Amino acid sequence: MITTEQLKQYYHQAEVSGNTTELDSEILKKQLFQAVITEALVTLIVVRNLSFCIVEWAEFYTLCQALNKECKGMITTTHS
Repeated sequence: MITTEQLKQYYHQAEVSGNTTELDSEILKKQLFQAVITEALVTLIVVRNLSFCIVEWAEFYTLCQALNKECKGMITTTHS
C-alpha cells in the first residue's frame, strides 16, 4: 500500500514535468499478450465468420491502436 502511494506520487511528479511517455509505453506493452491476441483474432475469423481480410483493414488497426497504442507489430497484417 505504501509502495503504491509512493509510485503514484512519483508518477504524478513525472506527469507534471512531462516525462511519462516512456513509462506509459512500458506499462501498455506489459498489458499485451501475443497468445491472447492471436486467439481472439482466430475466434473472430473462424467462430464468428469474420473475413480474414480484416487483418488488412486500416480501420481495424485504428481500432486496435485506440485500445492500446503499443499493439504495433503484435497483430498479423497479411494472409501468410
